[in-house]
Amino acid sequence: MKRFGILIGLEWKRAGKALPLMLAEAVVMCVFLGALLLLCQKIFLGGTLLQKIPIGLVMEEENTMTELALTYLEGMESTAAACEFRRMTKEEGRQALENSEIAALMVLPEEMLQAILDSRNYPVQVYFPKDSSLGALLIRELTQAGAGMLSMAQAEIYAVYDMNISYENLRELSELEEDINRFNMQFVMARERMIRMETLQISEEIPLMLHYLAAGVTLFLMLWGIACGKFLKGDSPAFGRQLLRGGVRRWQWMLAKWTGVFWLLCIGGMGILTAIVCVQESLQEVGVHISMNPYMLPYAAVMLLCIAAFLLFCYQAAPTRSSGMILIFAITVVILYISGGFIPTVFLPESINRLALLLPGRALIQVTGSLLGADMGAAQMQNNLLNLLIWSSFLYLAALLINYKKGEADQ
Repeated sequence: MKRFGILIGLEWKRAGKALPLMLAEAVVMCVFLGALLLLCQKIFLGGTLLQKIPIGLVMEEENTMTELALTYLEGMESTAAACEFRRMTKEEGRQALENSEIAALMVLPEEMLQAILDSRNYPVQVYFPKDSSLGALLIRELTQAGAGMLSMAQAEIYAVYDMNISYENLRELSELEEDINRFNMQFVMARERMIRMETLQISEEIPLMLHYLAAGVTLFLMLWGIACGKFLKGDSPAFGRQLLRGGVRRWQWMLAKWTGVFWLLCIGGMGILTAIVCVQESLQEVGVHISMNPYMLPYAAVMLLCIAAFLLFCYQAAPTRSSGMILIFAITVVILYISGGFIPTVFLPESINRLALLLPGRALIQVTGSLLGADMGAAQMQNNLLNLLIWSSFLYLAALLINYKKGEADQ
């Protein structure tokens, strides 16, 4: 037992030598996570990144009916949410198109609505830039779809008219035309129910921006351990054999390394929590409300133990330190993606959501969110605690088994 205590002290001292490099890495990651949080706020809370598509409109004739139709079009929720119409002359429109100020230019002909009603069908000229942007491609698809709907409606009217003329049944013609118009209007108006704005909630317990802050802290802690490579992967086979001859068992050696990474993560966790408290007012401006819950500290300790076991396993499984860094990064990104750390889980397939319940990523995020003030409930936190304890034990035993296999190969 005395040897084991000396070994823990030795490994903790070696782990402390990696602290300066980890602190330098922490500064870079804090800047990255801050930018990521701001990006999520702009995307999911209606920031300036979601701009409307500008479209130029040229009316060759000032017509009351055409003006009324355009006013109705601009007022539709589906159109107003995605498009911004700008009235201009043809010359101004071409100039704006060349300067990429608009995504498309639509030139409306004279007597457009009358031509539609009496089947003359004067075409609306739509101009796109040479290098079409995503907005221009969207407008192109929408105009083609609109033209197809209009052609279908006209074909219905003409078919009914010709059929009634052939059977000399003109008395029911007006009723049939009204039925067709009613059907088409119901079809078109249903678009308003298909295109709408909705506010997504990641879960009932964690608000959206607090969820992403918790995911960012989890990402920080998992990637922060990359700097532990020299500590976890810097031992030579001769050093390992010397420890074993001195009476140290492999499980004790791996346990000392595990606890060494754990206290480094504790320092990192306290540092990032201190930083969050310092910028709490700035976070509130972007919709993140923090309320530290000290009763969650035991859960946070188990979370850090799980992350430490994960880092220990990755560096034991990887043949070199560089491959261990790549393995940590790849697994971290995959786990957080599946667990909703990047994309809300409502957008992911149901099979992935079921898989996320088995992985530790969602439990890590929820424990971090609870520490920051989210109310998860006792039953959910117990499930998270059990999940993290199982994964911690599994990863430690897997790392120990790999170390045993490597030791047998070196002998």
